[in-house]
Amino acid sequence: MNMNPKNRFKSQVVCNLFREASKAHRESEFLEKMQELSRINRRAFEYLMRVGPHRWSRAYCPVRRYRGMTSNIMECMNNCLRYARQLPITTLVEYIRDMMQKWFHERRDAASKNTTQLSRWATEKLTKKNENSHKYTVRLIDHVNFNVKDGEKDGLVNLAEKTCSCREFQNDLLPCCHALAAIRFCKKKLGDFCSDFYKTSTWLESYSGVIFPVGHPSEWNTPEEVRSEVVLPPEWRPQAGRPRKNRVPSAGEHGRRTRYCTICNKSGHNRQNCSNPPGGHLGNVPDPETDPPPPRRRKCKSCGQEGHNIRTCPTRPYDNLTDPDNDVE
Repeated sequence: MNMNPKNRFKSQVVCNLFREASKAHRESEFLEKMQELSRINRRAFEYLMRVGPHRWSRAYCPVRRYRGMTSNIMECMNNCLRYARQLPITTLVEYIRDMMQKWFHERRDAASKNTTQLSRWATEKLTKKNENSHKYTVRLIDHVNFNVKDGEKDGLVNLAEKTCSCREFQNDLLPCCHALAAIRFCKKKLGDFCSDFYKTSTWLESYSGVIFPVGHPSEWNTPEEVRSEVVLPPEWRPQAGRPRKNRVPSAGEHGRRTRYCTICNKSGHNRQNCSNPPGGHLGNVPDPETDPPPPRRRKCKSCGQEGHNIRTCPTRPYDNLTDPDNDVE
């Protein structure tokens, strides 16, 4: 998400403000970061607003989509199958089955050994938030609404609807710092206000399936009508050259490459506009736009001198057939 502004505007300050604005839950915090970005780089501000904040910000996103996935599943699978894709199709399918069998067993075993009600990730997240919530002051409005003072913008918590004015409670489906202070004030159970997605029971149920090996083909129970059919591979004509193993990276995927001058070995320019050549270098490199290239002088192939060619060479010996002194009577 941060690579596009970084490659377009080449500014770390713009990237930091964009990251803070995209992760802000409150609309007021989002507007503060965008106003600061507008003062620093107006072009970057107009570009992000033209794309639409509902596509990249948490404060204006109409659906709960950001932070729902901690990694890109397709990129993870492509990295795991980087070398297995070179195998035949049947071997590749068996490799994927064996890999999924191993993953399901490891995650199912890790979930069964977890003794807390929430997953390890959710427990660590709430532990860090709980340390900050001890500094807050809770003011009771009614039996479900609480005004939690944090010294800055405060938070209005509704435990019945599981919402908070900071919008973090309803976006992440996990209690924020204001909600933790209100839950501790009411002496209620923390697990009742967390989504089922973060519970150990859901974690264990997700990997409850068992993946068995396929077995040897001789032991398969294949119907006779399937065995009688002969399926040939499609007609395919290989392309010329060695097959490509690595995909072509997209623009900006590896970041910006730093180019160096081949004369002074410094970045920011090339050899054509180098202004500080080393002492051993003979003068500056001529500019092709202002200084025309010197004329090309050709040399004779017979004597190696300039100014004539082999046909007009004065030192070239004549052939016997054309030399008048060697005429045969």
